[in-house]
Amino acid sequence: MAFMRKLVWTGTNLSDAEDDGAWSCPYTHSTQPPIIKVGVGTGSTPTLMGFGDDENTLVVITDGAKQMNLIAFWRDKIREGAERIADQIPVTYGFSPLPEWIQSEQSVVVSGYGAFVVNNMPMNVSSDLIGKNKILQVSLMGPAYDTAYGAERFEWDPVSNT
Repeated sequence: MAFMRKLVWTGTNLSDAEDDGAWSCPYTHSTQPPIIKVGVGTGSTPTLMGFGDDENTLVVITDGAKQMNLIAFWRDKIREGAERIADQIPVTYGFSPLPEWIQSEQSVVVSGYGAFVVNNMPMNVSSDLIGKNKILQVSLMGPAYDTAYGAERFEWDPVSNT
């Protein structure tokens, strides 16, 4: 099981206690993809969305599911009756039909309430690359093997919280 965790600096130590405002939330993930990723779970660094007096303070990641999703977690307080996961949406990059894997290893790029993700999985994976050194796989994509294509932009709606 993969988890998103918020730890809190108390002024003297790092805390994972809910009383200090920390939290932990499970999210979907996949088995090991054929190339690119070293483990399971997200490959994206958590990115903050919403600041200041904004009531929609979120942290977003891609979840690492075989057909990955963009997930928004409530960063601070959760509204009454809500869950820690504010919403999630499938990432398709507009592909039809969908490839077997859709994965990203980059942080989600955020500007305001916009979120942008890129694809890191090529449409075809050469059997020469499967199980090999992950750095070698990445360096050979493009010049020697098919590269990955696809990007998608999403927009958080602070009125409907979706």
